[in-house]
Amino acid sequence: MIIKIKEILKKIGIGLLIVIGIIAIILITNKTFFKTYYTTTNDKKETVKIPVPAFSFYESKSGKYNVTFLTIRSVANVRNILGDYVENLTSCYDESYFYDKDLGITISKYTVEKGNIFNKIYLTYTKGNYCETEFVLDNDWMTEFKEKAVIEEVNVASCTGKSDDTNCTVKNVTDYNVEEYYNYMNKDTITRIENKTNINYEGANGTYVIYYYYTLNKKSYTLSIFAYNTTYLAFEVIDSNDHSQNAVYNMNTDANQLLKDFYNQQ
Repeated sequence: MIIKIKEILKKIGIGLLIVIGIIAIILITNKTFFKTYYTTTNDKKETVKIPVPAFSFYESKSGKYNVTFLTIRSVANVRNILGDYVENLTSCYDESYFYDKDLGITISKYTVEKGNIFNKIYLTYTKGNYCETEFVLDNDWMTEFKEKAVIEEVNVASCTGKSDDTNCTVKNVTDYNVEEYYNYMNKDTITRIENKTNINYEGANGTYVIYYYYTLNKKSYTLSIFAYNTTYLAFEVIDSNDHSQNAVYNMNTDANQLLKDFYNQQ
């Protein structure tokens, strides 16, 4: 009887060792469990390591840049770790995106949700610096404006004074042709310049500004057109949340004079 019990215990022990061995192999071969990073590549094809909480078990990947991990850590603990990481990154779009300049990637989602047994960590990222275009209109913005914008009002202003004390004389524009302006802006002599920073109109002596108030896809916008410097004309689109994006063009002529002529024609 005692011999049979020993044999049973021995078999149970061997079974436990096999189970433990299988679990150990699974954990050791997992992409992240014994690491504090998830390995991927950036847009320069460099291998980079995105920080993850220790003992995060890589579960799956959907699409190119959506990764899910399992963890036994508490939700509060994981949130603190993720928060500490993104806090030191460059944020943009009202902190919807976080750019890691050391890795060359942009984080758009890094959250944790409570699960029944294991909590889940969700990571979504993209290659490159998504934040560099935060204030920049895409290349098709003018085409979309021409084809889809519902213009409600157009004004042109002549402004004098400094940005904190600007006086403007405003004229209402009733005779405007968006198609004509679009064709004019697409002439070979006009080129768009690269610009990745926010541009705001600041009143200065002798400056002129055109304002388009319009709706697009059921959202309200204001388009301001003003001289950025001698030959550069800036187009700044501001949405209802005061977020602005711009496009700057080299007119190869006196930009402010173009606006002045438009003002005088009204």
